[in-house]
Amino acid sequence: HKDVGAAAAEAKVSLLITVGQTSQKFIAGGYMSKKTDGEVVTAENSEKAAEIMCEKLSKGDTILVKGSHAMNMSLVTKALEKAVFDENEGRYR
Repeated sequence: HKDVGAAAAEAKVSLLITVGQTSQKFIAGGYMSKKTDGEVVTAENSEKAAEIMCEKLSKGDTILVKGSHAMNMSLVTKALEKAVFDENEGRYR
């Protein structure tokens, strides 16, 4: 997990949202060890992660959702789809 955080920092990820204390400890630790200017936010669960992501989402952002089925990350991807789908035009923005 620490390598994932370090790779995110090297890729110049500006916002890293982790879910749970274990992720925060290892992934965020690896991210911050690279002295990045990015922001790390730790959500207590996938619902909160989805909420944070949708609040901070901007046009042109690139998003990677990574996690196990046990962490219920599908809630994050469903929230993302809902946030970027334009129902009036029937397509994604």
